[in-house]
Amino acid sequence: MNTSESETFNKYRKAEERIEKTKLRLEKVMGQMDTLCSLYTDVLACKSPTNNYTLFLLERYLQLKIKAVRAGKLIELKTIEDFIKCCKQHGVKF
Repeated sequence: MNTSESETFNKYRKAEERIEKTKLRLEKVMGQMDTLCSLYTDVLACKSPTNNYTLFLLERYLQLKIKAVRAGKLIELKTIEDFIKCCKQHGVKF
């Protein structure tokens, strides 16, 4: 192996190490986010039911967004039917 091949290989190994460190950091952050999402869901479940239906729907919408983030998916809601369908897919109950 000549010098340029050796340098290239060393750069490759350093890049791999940076990728692994980034993956570990990402996994840690995702774990923290999962914990926060779980806590938020638990807090919502403990509060008394609201009399305001708009607030109730907003809570369900936020729950849905949290579940989508936890699953690593983006949601785009344009109509009420999209909202209801997405809620059913992610197990948000009315």
